[in-house]
Amino acid sequence: MQKIDVYCKHCRKKTGVSHLITGNGDAPALQNVLITCPQKSCKEDIRVLTLKKFTEAQLIKKSIDGKIYL
Repeated sequence: MQKIDVYCKHCRKKTGVSHLITGNGDAPALQNVLITCPQKSCKEDIRVLTLKKFTEAQLIKKSIDGKIYL
């Protein structure tokens, strides 16, 4: 199975969140999931993401070598 790992776009560290690709491009991906960066340098910025209308096709399009920077 393929997966896409989510990384912080500021510090480039892994957030610990992954998405397994199902093959359905219209399926919602990571819906209502809060993603925070675990690094202390980014916690000062208090960076929290909520993906509401992301589809799997959008994640695949923005990913680079199985990594997406959000």
